[in-house]
Amino acid sequence: MNSATTNSRVLKAIEALQSGDRKSAVVFLTAELTEGAQSGDRWRSISKLAFQIGAIDIALEASRRYSQTAPITIERLLHYWGDLTSYGRTDKAISAARALPAAQRDNPAILHFIGTVSGQDGDFEQAEKCYRRALAITPYLPQTWFALSMIKQFEPGDKDLAVMELLDTEMSKAEPAIYARFIYALAKARHDIGE
Repeated sequence: MNSATTNSRVLKAIEALQSGDRKSAVVFLTAELTEGAQSGDRWRSISKLAFQIGAIDIALEASRRYSQTAPITIERLLHYWGDLTSYGRTDKAISAARALPAAQRDNPAILHFIGTVSGQDGDFEQAEKCYRRALAITPYLPQTWFALSMIKQFEPGDKDLAVMELLDTEMSKAEPAIYARFIYALAKARHDIGE
């Protein structure tokens, strides 16, 4: 299938939406799933379009195809798994993450993802294990410190707080939105101990 046909179907879906015809838009996107390529960067925008109109199964399949586009990266996989968890398919996302080879499973971003999902499911022990494994690989993970601080009660003399205070200068070099998460974690830790 050539890219002109693909573009035509996606444009027709957009035109249908602009005229208020969601049903036709879904038909065009379904045709693209059936007849389009199995991978490609364009699947990310098709996924976004499908999510916007509530065509969840189409959106998730488009997201999956995007995740399988070469080069297959951790970022692409996490994008897909994030979409899965957003729509109640957490088990599928976690199964996929745990099916990775051990070296990839020990990527701090993968560990953070598994920890976050575990925490959302109420398994704080598993969440903490994942966060600590990620931080053992590299302590320069502002988002992971934030996540850990949300499930932990700090106490006076806490080793994690001491490490966070040592990291503060280096963490301040991160982009402001990311650094803000780290500062929030640090503030939460200090609040826990009564400072």
